[in-house]
Amino acid sequence: LTVTFQVTSGSGSVNPGSSLTDASGLAQTTVTAGATAGPLVITASVSTLTQTASAHLAVQPQPPATIAIVSGDSQSVTSGAAFGQPLVVKVTTASAAGVPGLTVTFQVTSGSGSVNPGSAVTDTSGRAQTAVTAGATAGPLVIMASIAALTQTASGHFTVQAPPTQFAGRWVGTTSQSRALTL
Repeated sequence: LTVTFQVTSGSGSVNPGSSLTDASGLAQTTVTAGATAGPLVITASVSTLTQTASAHLAVQPQPPATIAIVSGDSQSVTSGAAFGQPLVVKVTTASAAGVPGLTVTFQVTSGSGSVNPGSAVTDTSGRAQTAVTAGATAGPLVIMASIAALTQTASGHFTVQAPPTQFAGRWVGTTSQSRALTL
């Protein structure tokens, strides 16, 4: 008899999709879990029978393998100003699939600045973001992103610029004389 195998619910695949029974009446297939965690149901059927058999499996999420900056670093603003774009990171598995539902912690590791929020949960594509604001002191600013499940971190590098210097003073002399600025 030919037994047909198919995924009836969840994320996965079967190979082969059909198999002949052996002398003991058994047929087999290989099940491969898909990228989405959750229940997986495989149904086996024979065209001459009305009854089917189902295997209920659970697809476990793949663990996170990397965290990386996606966008928002390498910006420059004047001290005290917010950077124009958020710092965005992505957490992925070894197969490059985004990992949802993980808490990413953002923190200033050097320089003068702040982040808001200090932590964010990855979305369905594995991305999390924070807004970065320059502090009062000019110079390099480094924001580190990390998750508890990895020892690896990702760092965004920013530049805080000093505000333009403003002078107040008055001119001394007439228009035909050389001028001196008194501060």
